[in-house]
Amino acid sequence: MFAWTKNKILSGVQRETIAQRIAEIEKRTSAELRVAIKIKRNRDEQTKALPELALNEFYYLGMDKTGMKTGVLLFILFSENKIEIIEDEMISTKVDQVFWNSIESLIAESFANGKMFETLLIALEKIGEVLANHFPILPGDVNELTNEVSIR
Repeated sequence: MFAWTKNKILSGVQRETIAQRIAEIEKRTSAELRVAIKIKRNRDEQTKALPELALNEFYYLGMDKTGMKTGVLLFILFSENKIEIIEDEMISTKVDQVFWNSIESLIAESFANGKMFETLLIALEKIGEVLANHFPILPGDVNELTNEVSIR
């Protein structure tokens, strides 16, 4: 059986590039953005729906703890080529589901063409524009979460 590893999904340089892009985006917005890639479901998760898995990851990463409730998680279930975006309370008051669906579709297409890294960068930029528009950076804003890509 072939075992996927972090570097077979995204190289270290690619993960660092994504983290840097998130840091750049967060200089323009008070929101917090993360990318999490789950390689495959574990035994306890076999019957769970994708939104539940993504929400569990949102909590696991502490994204529910942001002061302004402005966390956004791009969650990818790699083994199943599925994407789910979870946004915190304040984000959902300003950004509609149609936008999130378009981002999910964009990333889902990347599974077929093998350009996940490039597509993630494009998706992050689109998300960054919307977040900066609705949640501009505030004086004294601090980065509450790490920007690194979570792969597990």
